[in-house]
Amino acid sequence: MSNYHLGYIIMIMLMGLKHCVFKISMAMILWP
Repeated sequence: MSNYHLGYIIMIMLMGLKHCVFKISMAMILWP
């Protein structure tokens, strides 16, 4: 496994995590 491939996987995971946090924060704002 190359470094580039590992960085790509980490970037995808971070983007998914950011989307998850955004969805949770939106839900907390909409449903206090």
